[in-house]
Amino acid sequence: MKKIAVLLACITGLIFFTRCEGNMDDILAHKPEVKFLAEEGYCHTDGNFYVDTVINFMIQALPNASSESPLATFNFSIIDLNGNDLVNESTPITTDTLLVTKSFSSSKEGTYVVTATVTDSAGKINAAEIRLTLIDPNAGEIGRYDGFVNIVGEAVFDTLFPSQQITLDSLRASITLSEGSEPDMVNAIFEIEGEPYSVQCHQNGNQLEMEEIHLTRVIAEINNLELHFTINATATLDGDRMEISGPVTGTGQMNLLLFTIKANMTGQIDGSLEIVDEKP
Repeated sequence: MKKIAVLLACITGLIFFTRCEGNMDDILAHKPEVKFLAEEGYCHTDGNFYVDTVINFMIQALPNASSESPLATFNFSIIDLNGNDLVNESTPITTDTLLVTKSFSSSKEGTYVVTATVTDSAGKINAAEIRLTLIDPNAGEIGRYDGFVNIVGEAVFDTLFPSQQITLDSLRASITLSEGSEPDMVNAIFEIEGEPYSVQCHQNGNQLEMEEIHLTRVIAEINNLELHFTINATATLDGDRMEISGPVTGTGQMNLLLFTIKANMTGQIDGSLEIVDEKP
């Protein structure tokens, strides 16, 4: 009986405190739909990669649900932050819907803006955009540490949906250190499960205070809740060992039936890494 009461409370919360899934502004503006799909092996959100990595995208475009105007043209572009075109491809659309895959690779470090744009027969335009940061793992390396980190916290939802414990155990991690531009600065590549983050660290004795790291993970056990984490980590050096600790916050959402439920998380990162390579 208690479980039924909890379920009824959750349903009541969904009815009165959530909004419908989808971009209502785009629907009312009669814009077509376009998005990067979150399929395995395909990039669908901002992310970091090593140089020379082949990055794949799967893009879907649909006519506007209200106007149903047929799709007309599709453009796929990639530019750097100086506005230089690396890719700029336009093609007509001859099908009712569009499903296309694209790939990108570069040996040059930097941030790149990837944009998928669709236009329908009524001249309505919509676009989806993600940013990629490419990192060179071998630039000025002076030491590398390998090990595991954990992220633990609690997610609270904007409905009567009950709070949930978030536990990401034994995430494979490595930190590669290189000399910074100032005596008290150190550059670090913090890799978490294969995704690298280039951060500057302020060195205070045996501690390295890292810049914010932004990490996105999908929690399959909680209805594919997608959380965007902000990590403020401190690395403490103790001989050949590096201890990682610090606060973690997160925001995200999950879809349940016709509703989108928003979440906020607070938690902690911790872990221990061992040095595997040290250069003079």
